[in-house]
Amino acid sequence: MTQLLVGVTPKESAAGLSSSFSTYTAGQLRSATIENRIATLELTAGFRDTNNYSAGTASTFVMGQIKVTVFNLPEVDGIEFKIDGDRWCGWENPCDGDIPVPLFTRP
Repeated sequence: MTQLLVGVTPKESAAGLSSSFSTYTAGQLRSATIENRIATLELTAGFRDTNNYSAGTASTFVMGQIKVTVFNLPEVDGIEFKIDGDRWCGWENPCDGDIPVPLFTRP
């Protein structure tokens, strides 16, 4: 996750790869834990407030990259997020009773 949030390297960029992550998101991961097969990613408010991520397509792309990265770990079946200690359900979703726990499950 730490490397994902850094974005692509200059060499990767020259090879045509791109990412929504960059120097703006580097260092925004406070912790990543796995308990009962659920990965919890603790992010900073700076990650939540990153410009343009709240737009629907950007949000979908960003969350997609996170899911692919985390679900690459066979011991993880679900993903939860926290921002400064509080559950966070993404840019478009309040964490109310309609949002499942965990937020994402392995496809």
